[in-house]
Amino acid sequence: MAISISKKKSRLSKKGEPQEVGSSGSALSKFLCRIPTTLFIIFLVFLWSSSTTIISGNIVHVCVSSRKLNNRYCLSAGTQPSYEIPILPINDSSGIGTHDLKSVINEVANIVLENPLLPFNINNSIDKEKDEEFEKAVKEVEEQLKKHRSWISTSSGQATCDGKGIYVYDLPPKFNKDLVGQCGDMTPWVDFCKYFTNNALGQPIPNLGKSWYQTHQYSLELIFHSRVLKHPCRVYNESEAKLFYVPFYGGLDILRWHFKNVSNDVRDILALDLVKWLESQTPWMRNSGKDHVFVLGKISWDFRRNPNSKWGTRLLHLDQMQNPVKLLIERQPWEVNDIGIPHPTQFHPRTDEDIITWQMQIMQSKRKALVSFAGAARPGTVGNIRSMLINQCTSAANEKCRFLNCSSGGCDQPDLVIELFMGSEFCLQPPGDSPTRKSVFDSLISGCIPVIFDPFTAYYQYPWHLPADHGKYSVFINKEDVSEMKVNVVERLMKVSMRERDEMRRYIVYELLPGLVYGDPSARLDKFQDAFSITMNNLLERISYHYSLSAGANSSSETPASPINGSSSCIGAHHLKYIIRKVASFVLENPLFTINFKNGIEKDKDEEFENAVKDVEEQLKTHRSWISTNTSQATCDGKGIYVYDLPPKFNKDLVGQCGDLLPWADLCQYFTNNALGQPLPNLGKCWYQTHQYSLELIFHSRVLMHPCRVYNESEAKLFYVPFYGGLDILRWHFKNVSNDVRDALALDLVTWLESQAPWMRNSGKDHVFVLGKISWDFRRNPNSLWGTSFLKLDQMQNPVKLLIERQPWEVNDIGIPHPTHFHPRTDEDVITWQLQIMRSDRKSLVSFAGAARPGSTDNIRSTLINQCTSAANEKCRFLNCSSGGCEQPASIIELFMESEFCLQPPGDSPTRKSVFDSLVSGCMPVLFDPFTAYYQYPWHLPEDHGKYSVFIAKEDVREMKVNVMERLMKFSMKEKDDMRRYIVYELLPGLVYGDPSAKLDKFQDAFSITVNNLLERVSRLG
Repeated sequence: MAISISKKKSRLSKKGEPQEVGSSGSALSKFLCRIPTTLFIIFLVFLWSSSTTIISGNIVHVCVSSRKLNNRYCLSAGTQPSYEIPILPINDSSGIGTHDLKSVINEVANIVLENPLLPFNINNSIDKEKDEEFEKAVKEVEEQLKKHRSWISTSSGQATCDGKGIYVYDLPPKFNKDLVGQCGDMTPWVDFCKYFTNNALGQPIPNLGKSWYQTHQYSLELIFHSRVLKHPCRVYNESEAKLFYVPFYGGLDILRWHFKNVSNDVRDILALDLVKWLESQTPWMRNSGKDHVFVLGKISWDFRRNPNSKWGTRLLHLDQMQNPVKLLIERQPWEVNDIGIPHPTQFHPRTDEDIITWQMQIMQSKRKALVSFAGAARPGTVGNIRSMLINQCTSAANEKCRFLNCSSGGCDQPDLVIELFMGSEFCLQPPGDSPTRKSVFDSLISGCIPVIFDPFTAYYQYPWHLPADHGKYSVFINKEDVSEMKVNVVERLMKVSMRERDEMRRYIVYELLPGLVYGDPSARLDKFQDAFSITMNNLLERISYHYSLSAGANSSSETPASPINGSSSCIGAHHLKYIIRKVASFVLENPLFTINFKNGIEKDKDEEFENAVKDVEEQLKTHRSWISTNTSQATCDGKGIYVYDLPPKFNKDLVGQCGDLLPWADLCQYFTNNALGQPLPNLGKCWYQTHQYSLELIFHSRVLMHPCRVYNESEAKLFYVPFYGGLDILRWHFKNVSNDVRDALALDLVTWLESQAPWMRNSGKDHVFVLGKISWDFRRNPNSLWGTSFLKLDQMQNPVKLLIERQPWEVNDIGIPHPTHFHPRTDEDVITWQLQIMRSDRKSLVSFAGAARPGSTDNIRSTLINQCTSAANEKCRFLNCSSGGCEQPASIIELFMESEFCLQPPGDSPTRKSVFDSLVSGCMPVLFDPFTAYYQYPWHLPEDHGKYSVFIAKEDVREMKVNVMERLMKFSMKEKDDMRRYIVYELLPGLVYGDPSAKLDKFQDAFSITVNNLLERVSRLG
C-alpha cells in the first residue's frame, strides 16, 4: 500500500545534476519563504498532528494511516544515491540556515506530498511557476521506461534459450514452503489456505468457465514459481545458467506479521537471513546479484519500510538488493531495477482455444452500461476522488453508470465484478491506498476500457505488458480536474464515439488480453504469450542486453522427407515415387488438361495415390518443422543473407521488356512503386493495382532492405538469387519460338551460378529462388511449348524454390501467398483494415468471382454458378470474370467484404489468387480441392484448415450430391464469427506483403514469415 503521488506533486532529480538527500527544490523553497512565520508554524503543527515524520540520517520517513488495513504506512526518501531527491543550493538571505531549511523542506515536502489525509495541494500554490522539478522527475521515469522497453524480446513466441539457461535456487524451506504452511494464520479475517490450492490459483469458479479460479491478489509469488519450474530454459547446473531466479515469498513474509505486535527485528529477520544465504552462493558472488531476479507479490513500498514504522520490511532498502531485478505488482517509479508486472487475475487459460473462446465471449458481450465502478469511497480522505466519482455515477440518468459497493462486501465474489465489467463500456479506476489497482487488469480482461486518473496507476508501471501509447487501451482524465469539479466523468465518456470504443476494445481483447493473464501451470499456449512468458522472454533479453551473450549455434540437421512405402506394390519404393511424380506432373502440370488425377483411379482405391498423399503430408511436416519460433522481426544471430548482384539480363532487362510480355496487357504500369503497381485510392492508402505475377520483384525489393542482409558472401548463411524466372516465361508464352530459346536464359543462369564459390560450396543447398508463377510452368514436358524446364535441371534440385503454387511432391518447393492488393506500411494500417472488415455489413451468404469452363465437362464451375444464380433472396452473388467484371480489384474486394463465404473452385491449376483476396477481405474461402491451399502453404496457413475455411469435395459437387448454398446455410453465426475472427486477427497480417518501406512491429507479414523460416531452415543445414 502506498501513497498516490500525483503527477503535479513528484520531485526527483535529473541525472547529471548535483544531488543531495531531500525531497524538494528551489520552487518549494521560494514558496516556503513566502509563507508568514506564524502561518508556517500553524501549518507544521497541523501536519504534525495528522502524521508521523522521522528524519533518520539521510533518510526521510513519513507515516500515515491506511484506510484499507487500519494501520500506519510509511514511505521513505533518499535511500538510494542515484534516485535521491535534490535540494538545490539556497540563498541564506531568508534568515534560516541552509541546513535547517533543508531539514524543514524535507519534512514538509514529504508530508505534503505523501499524506493522503492532508487537504492541501502544494502544487496549487506554485503551479503558475512551471514546476521544473516535476518535469525532471517525469522525464526520469520515462527514461527508465524506455530502458525497460529496450529489453523487450523480439521473439513473441515460446522462449528461445540459445544458451540462456534459468537456474532456480532450491532455497531452504523457511523462505517459501514454510511460509505457505502458515496460510491459516496470515491475517485475522482471511484463511489463505484455500487460495493456495491448485498451484496457488485457488478454487475453481465454474460459473465463469473452466479456466477461472478464486485467485488471491497476493498469490503471484507462488504462481510464478510454479511456472518457472517448468520453463523450457530451466537448467539444473548453475554453471549453465545466465539468469538466476530466487523463489523467496517476500509478500507472504510481510503478510504474516502485518497484524501482529512484533518488533521490526522480527519482521526483517527472514529477509536478512535470505541475503546472508545468497551472499554465500557462487552465482551471487560472481555478479553481485545483477543476474538474479525476485518476484514479490506485494507493492514496492511494502518492502521499503521506515525503520521506526511497523509496516512491511526493509528488504529492498538493503544494499545487497539494489542490483537484482525485482518484479512487483507495483513498482517504485524511480527504481530502474523495479519492474511492474500484472496483478494476477482470476483467468488462467490452459490452451489457445481457452483464450480465443474468452475473446469471442467478451467481444459478443452486451454492454448495457456506459460506465461502472467497483470500489469503495474514502469518506475521511478529502483529497481522494472516489466519493466524487460515486456521486457522479449514481446520479447519472438512465442507468448509464453502475456502482458495485466493495465496502459492503459486493466485491468478494469475482464473478460479480467480472459480470459488471463485461456489461460496461468503461470502468473507472481511481487510485486507492496506492496508485495501482488489480481492478485495472480485471477490467481489461473483461473488455472494459479502463478510465485512469493517475498516470502512476498503469502508464508508469508495466512497460512490458502495456504499450507506451496508452490511448490505445484507456481513457485518461486528470484526477485534479475531477477533484476541482472541472469535469463530469460520465458526460466526458459519453462523447467517446462508438468507433473509438470499438477500436480500443478490439485492441485490448486481441492485442493485450493474452499477455495480461497468467496461464495455468499446465498451460500449452502456442499462438499466444501470457504475462509469464512475456516477462521471462524479456528477462532473458535483458540478460543478453547487459552481458552480450552470444546465441548458441543450431546443430540439428535438416529433416528428410519420408519415403513412400512401396511394400504393398510390385514396384520398388524409389520407382513408385518416380512414377507418381511423372504421372502427377502430366496430370497436374498441364493447365489445358482437364482430367482429374484422383477421379481416374478412385474406383479401385488406388494405394499409390494414398501413398502419394502421405508423401505430401510428410513433406508438409518437414516444412512446418522449419517454422521459426521467432514471430517478430528476424534475429540474425550470424545468419546473414547475401543477395547476388546478377547480370541484368536475369532480372532488370526482363522488367525493361514489360510492354511486350503479354499481347493483351502492358505490364509496365504494374511494375511501378516497387512493383506494387498504381494506387487504388478508393480502397485506401495501402491498396495498389498489384499484378499476380509481380512477386519476384516485390520480394527482391524487400530482401534488399532486410536487416540480416550482408555484403560479404563469407558472412552469409542464406543466398538469395533474384532471377525473374516468371517474367522469363511470360515473354515467350505467346510467341512462336523454340524450346531452346525458352530455356536459354535459365541455362545461362545455372552456368553462371556454378562459377560462384558459395554455390560450389554446398551445391546450392543454401540458395533460394522466388518464382512468380506456378511450379508446373517451370517443369515443361520436353515436347510441349509451354514454360521452361528450369526446375527439371539437375542443378535446381537442391535449392529452395518459393512459388505461388508448389509441386506437392517436391520437398524443396515451398508455397508462399499470391500477392494481394493490400500492402500495409505500419501496424496501424493492419489494425485499421482489420477493424474495417470486421465491421463490414455482409449482406450475402455466398459469392463467387470467376468464369465458367464451358469446354471442361468435369470442371465444377458451371455447376457452382448455376447453384449460385438460382439461390433465393440473393443469398449468392456472382461476378462474371469472363465479361471483364474482375479487372477492377475494388469490385472483387467489395464483393468479398459483403459476403460470408467465397467459393474457390480450381481453375487452370489448383491454386487461386482469389483465395488470398477473400481471406484479406474476411470472407471464408470454400475450397473444393485440397491442393488449392491445404497442401500448398505450410508456413502461412495452419494445418487445421477448419479454422479458416470450409471444404466440400469437388466430386460431391460434380455428382450433385451436395447443394453448396444449402450446406453453407447450416453454419451457425458463432461458427462463422469464430472463423472470421481467426482469419482477420490470426492469419491476415501474415498473408499480405508489406510495402517495401513498411515498419511493422507487432505483426509479421508474408515476407517476414518466409524469411524467418528460411533462416530457421538454413540453421539446420549441416
